[in-house]
Amino acid sequence: MARLKLLAVLGCATALAACGSGGTSTTDAAPPAGVTVTGSAAAPAPTPSASVGRAGDVRTIATGLEVPWGIAFLPGGDALVGERDSGRILRVPRGGGTPHRVMTIADAYNDGGEGGLLGLAVSPSYARDHEVYAYVTTRTDNRIVRFRLGGKVVPILTGLRRGAIHNGGRIAFGPDKLLYAGVGETGEMGLAQDPGALNGKILRMTPNGKAPSDNP
Repeated sequence: MARLKLLAVLGCATALAACGSGGTSTTDAAPPAGVTVTGSAAAPAPTPSASVGRAGDVRTIATGLEVPWGIAFLPGGDALVGERDSGRILRVPRGGGTPHRVMTIADAYNDGGEGGLLGLAVSPSYARDHEVYAYVTTRTDNRIVRFRLGGKVVPILTGLRRGAIHNGGRIAFGPDKLLYAGVGETGEMGLAQDPGALNGKILRMTPNGKAPSDNP
């Protein structure tokens, strides 16, 4: 497989790192004068609602997701949500509702770190080709694959180094209809400054995983 030319060498490879977990913080500061705080930590979870709220309102459109990581939208407005650890892709109706599994990436693997089923992207020609792309950590590498929902998974770029942390994984199509991928340095910071390594970089490729002739 021909190696991709690199779009950019990032000076700080940790910008590409995609962690699947986060922390929470609390504060003991009193509310401003005149503000009354109500509610209980044991309050029930909100029920998904398809109603449209005012601008700035926050509402729940889906519940029951397990480590959701990647999200991409189909032309009709439905959302595809990938679960990092299970490898499942769920379809959430436009406006909210019950998520339904439409695909499982069987090769997705996470051994307790930051890998698994990561970024998702929908083909800019989805109405014609119905193709979806995913960045996946397997037992041997990080790779980018494409598929039709419920269909065969086809790798388009393989052999990216994998690690317990900093696998990267965000992918998106640009206005040039080329696919961009943020690839982490897997904890080996020197890879970000190594022009001969694909890790720690932003990669630009065709929908078939090839390097465009006008790549830098």
